[in-house]
Amino acid sequence: MISVMPTFILGLWMAYTPFAMEDDMDWVHQVNNVVTELMPTLPPLTGGDELSNHQVLPANDRVSDETRKVILRDQKRRPRLFLLMTEAGDRDLVLKHASTAINTRELLGEQLGESVLTPLHHDQKNGWRFAVYDYCKPLPDSNWGRRFHAFRTLPRVADWLHDVVQSTKKPAPLDQVRKRLVAISKFQGLSRQSAQHAMHALDRLESGDWNPSSSFSHDDLWRSNILHHSRFNPEKYGGNRRFVVIDWPGARLDGYPFYDLLRIHHSFSKPGRRFRNDITKHCQILDCSTDDIFSYTLTALGKHALDLRNFPRERFIRTVESLRVYLGGVINGC
Repeated sequence: MISVMPTFILGLWMAYTPFAMEDDMDWVHQVNNVVTELMPTLPPLTGGDELSNHQVLPANDRVSDETRKVILRDQKRRPRLFLLMTEAGDRDLVLKHASTAINTRELLGEQLGESVLTPLHHDQKNGWRFAVYDYCKPLPDSNWGRRFHAFRTLPRVADWLHDVVQSTKKPAPLDQVRKRLVAISKFQGLSRQSAQHAMHALDRLESGDWNPSSSFSHDDLWRSNILHHSRFNPEKYGGNRRFVVIDWPGARLDGYPFYDLLRIHHSFSKPGRRFRNDITKHCQILDCSTDDIFSYTLTALGKHALDLRNFPRERFIRTVESLRVYLGGVINGC
């Protein structure tokens, strides 16, 4: 049985978009053919359970690096596997997703790496590159779901981030920090407050009052990139944390702390006591003051101020300013 879902959300991979049937029929037909041939070979990845149907998810033409997504269901119609697909040679996006997730899991080690969703298998068939993942559920997008997971899941993600920063922190390359902050201070379109904070961060850097660290960073950590662990393999992913993180191509070993923490909090809820506690803990791990939190955030975003190829200008400005305002909800001077 083959069906096309009109709307569905699965982390960053799934976004609502009008489904233009006539324009999309060609790639849908190609994907259906590949998946139909592939399905009989996949039961070993589900512990022997046969797969009975698949659902092709709608394309999102607003995303420049669009990949194709498919959910595979077993005979009880339960989602079991998730396919990420792209035409072979198309910048190897699927391979990049797969390889960066695998490398990240190895880099972070057994305990921290168990929250990284890695592919069960990846290969090429009939001109299409594909990667097979255990199906993990997206967080609900309803108001009730957001409130519930702000209470239940967000603290687990934040604790994981604390552990990641603790285990990967190292002295930051100061020349890089300077270059990024200068770019922020001169970037046209940012508020006077953001530019002034970049200059203030440069002053603290030159005086020695701020000794920044770099650390491993996901660099696109928001609620849509957080999924529930697989119901069929709960011991494989997330451990006691009970969540997995997806979309690793932008991850960096030499990233900057606080950016991931601010992004994930901002995507879940308004600033409050939990956010205040989490930024305080990050400050303790990094031996820095609250004055340096936005400095770290601007340094992380400074790479985009230098090169906007992967970050549209208006979205970059909105990101900087929204995080400044969000942080200002608990820290004066932002």
